[in-house]
Amino acid sequence: MSSLPFLVGLLLTVAVLSVAILERVTRVTVEANEPPLLQPRIPVLGHMLSFLRRPSEYFIELRNKHNVELATLQLGHAKVYVVWSPAVVQSAFRNKDLSHDKYSLDFAQQVFGLKKDTIASLRSPEAVGERIQQRLVEAIHEGLKCQSLKNMTARALEYLTGQVNTMTPGTQPFELSNLYLWLRDHITLSVSTTLYGARDPFRDDPLLIQALWDFEGDFTRLLPGNLVGQLLSPKAFDGRKRVQSAMMEFYQSNSELNDDVTPFIRERARLLRQAGIPAEEIGRLEMSFMFVATTGSGPTVFWLVANVLQDQKLVREIRKELEPLVVLDGDVAVLRVSAINENSCPLLVSCWHEAIRISNHFLGTRHPLEDLLVSNKGGQTYLLKKDTPVIWSARALHASTDAWGDDATMFRGDRFVDLKGNDKQKKKVAFRSRPCLGQD
Repeated sequence: MSSLPFLVGLLLTVAVLSVAILERVTRVTVEANEPPLLQPRIPVLGHMLSFLRRPSEYFIELRNKHNVELATLQLGHAKVYVVWSPAVVQSAFRNKDLSHDKYSLDFAQQVFGLKKDTIASLRSPEAVGERIQQRLVEAIHEGLKCQSLKNMTARALEYLTGQVNTMTPGTQPFELSNLYLWLRDHITLSVSTTLYGARDPFRDDPLLIQALWDFEGDFTRLLPGNLVGQLLSPKAFDGRKRVQSAMMEFYQSNSELNDDVTPFIRERARLLRQAGIPAEEIGRLEMSFMFVATTGSGPTVFWLVANVLQDQKLVREIRKELEPLVVLDGDVAVLRVSAINENSCPLLVSCWHEAIRISNHFLGTRHPLEDLLVSNKGGQTYLLKKDTPVIWSARALHASTDAWGDDATMFRGDRFVDLKGNDKQKKKVAFRSRPCLGQD
């Protein structure tokens, strides 16, 4: 027994020395004009572990603790930059040498469990020469423009109108046990029906809706890969598996060729098949678009409704804006939804943007193609080194008092009403960096 303290002391010494050696071997260095390096409490792995557990919250904690606009972090053996300042984000976005292409496939491979052969096919010389990755993105951008977007919006509204019409006043009051789930599920179905038509997997199996949201609730823990991800978050892993199985069946049966499928869904499948991607993997990958299209819009609609309804002044003012857009046909009142815009309903549109601002927890990533300089509001410049990932959290940007004032964390319905021209665009870019079917 007398040797036990010695053995414990020896093990502790070895452990401390091992951590010290590991930290020295993997130590991240920064140049004088790079963002400052923030050291974790647990050497090497501290930031990574905290990020995997609560990504958005952890970024806000770091900002509050260190009071910096941007910083360098060590995530495992990798070096990354994290940006909290809207001014710096805008400065970075103006630079054409900041790209999202390099890491998008790596991210998709980990989060959506894609096979290595799929990634290799999309990065093959043939796929690069035919610009497959770029054309996949361009297909979405084209599909979310002008008449195409109007057509999809009309189809989504047609579905939602049918659901709202079931709430027609009668002898029995319409009761909801959970407003959030009701809105979330119907927003999800309105988007999926618009995208996939009559063979929509989510309409055929409503349990897929919960599976998709199980995945959304903890998908960052799948980043280490399938084996570790399944242990860290079995609910997200199982939700992904269920949704992807349904999406695989959709593409294995060539259902994307049906006339009622949104054109850019067809085009993306065509491009992926052209690159040699099998239907099974197309189903895995295309779950990503359904994830992006729905998981932001559901919470946004809920926070819009919840925040507006608890402010009776807002309710009255929005009603005044909508009244001129209502047409009476006998006992039926028809709201001309297509006439709602910033001119006819400035307060309602402002509330919508404010709901997006409050609810969006999007994490953005880019990487510099070359060394580049970004500047803050005061003109101070920082060096971002080539190929070092840049991360920003929409949630942290939303809480910035520099951008939004002292009431940054509160819902203020008229926040966007008085903004004009460049001021409006500057504030929107802080929380909207991509088009979204569910929100546009």
